[in-house]
Amino acid sequence: MTSLKKNIVLGTIWSIIGQFGYVGVVLVTNIILSRILSPYIFGQIGIVMFFIILFNVLVEGGMGGALIRKKEVSSQDYTTVFIFNLLISLILFFGLFIFAGNIAAYYRDSNLKNILIVSGLILIFNSFQLVHNIKLTRELKFKKKSVYSLVSIIFASIIGVKMAFNGFGVWAMVFIQLLNSIFVSIILWIFEGGLGKLIFSKESFKELIGFGANTTIALMVNTGFENIYQLVLGRYFSINQVGLFYQAKRLMDMPSTVVAVTGSGVIYSAISKLQDEKEKFIVAFDKILFTYLSGIGLISTLSFIYSKEIMVFLYGSKWEGASYYMKILSVVTFLYSANIINELIFKVFDKTKRIVQIMFFRNFVQLVTIFLGAYFHNLDILIYGFFLAIFTSFLSYFYLSRKVLGIFKKEEIYNFVKIVSISVFLIIIFNFGINIFQMKGLIAFIFVPVIIVIYVFGIQYLKVLDIFSQLRLFVESRK
Repeated sequence: MTSLKKNIVLGTIWSIIGQFGYVGVVLVTNIILSRILSPYIFGQIGIVMFFIILFNVLVEGGMGGALIRKKEVSSQDYTTVFIFNLLISLILFFGLFIFAGNIAAYYRDSNLKNILIVSGLILIFNSFQLVHNIKLTRELKFKKKSVYSLVSIIFASIIGVKMAFNGFGVWAMVFIQLLNSIFVSIILWIFEGGLGKLIFSKESFKELIGFGANTTIALMVNTGFENIYQLVLGRYFSINQVGLFYQAKRLMDMPSTVVAVTGSGVIYSAISKLQDEKEKFIVAFDKILFTYLSGIGLISTLSFIYSKEIMVFLYGSKWEGASYYMKILSVVTFLYSANIINELIFKVFDKTKRIVQIMFFRNFVQLVTIFLGAYFHNLDILIYGFFLAIFTSFLSYFYLSRKVLGIFKKEEIYNFVKIVSISVFLIIIFNFGINIFQMKGLIAFIFVPVIIVIYVFGIQYLKVLDIFSQLRLFVESRK
């Protein structure tokens, strides 16, 4: 096995192990908190996290991707990014501090003011960890990143759960996010060391911001419109509905988060080295794309079929209403994961303006459906509009990314269709089976092993992916 292939395989394995560990801790914590706290409290957090997630994109400034892509990085490059991130985080925190009261008044919930201000501290602490994470990514030290993240979320979750049991309510969730950010930053500075003399280089900044500006704009718009439904639901429907949507979204975000983190980390770092060898890049990219999509396709299929059973089993009967959102989001997750991988083509070949163009087109579709959903007070228009927007961006990403590569392969289209066909077939058959036999609760899960076996053999038989070769590759990587 070549050195690059080995780095990709081992890096991917550690990234996935780390992400599944992280996601596992978050899921268990979420299950416990869901049984203690109400959908309304989750709705409050959903509204607050819109601002934190969106502002965090500005803190990172998109320059992380520029540093990963850059062939030679100096200490001044790192310190320039750190100073910029810290300055932006302070500005955004004070902005949030000033307008927190207005936001709370808009949603007619005075408690949101203090929740927003305390949560805003996350932005400052996050600025202390970005550069260290970039270094670890460039050096393909994904095992370390995984361990640091896992240790931090475990300790933060333990404290948060104890707070919830002691009656701290919404503050238990706030402090999990805040403490996790603090713990990661402390661990990185202790075990990875400082940054040396802090120097802000205008030359470095100009070079990095050129790449980072486009990705930042795209990511901000993308992040804003992904989470805007929490704001619309809270204003035009109810904060309780925000909680149901937020819970379903958090659950269905887990697979795409794994794709995003491993894609922007190990995969992006590895395939960037093939930017001057387009033929090798195309071969490697196709294998990566359909390996990910085959896995996400299975998760989305199971999530769609068992949306109601999963929500009630994990979180309790008070969360049954979230299954409506989960069905749509399971399809969105599959398409969004494809977008994440296809977006790497634009980043590797420095065509990030395309990302901005696609995002604005997608968000135009979202704006129209959001306006119609709010105007007619219709949840179906609102949520199905989200699916429509993601689908249109999926088509755009696929077409324009292949235009960058200068090649359109029919096999890729066929493979997408094959994965979707297998999923649709399983959804129709097993939804019908569960309904006709009136299977409720845990007994409905009796079909899960059958669904998995049919799906895997479908992927293998239709030659979407040679699963057995992938397993052999995994075994070889461990030798």
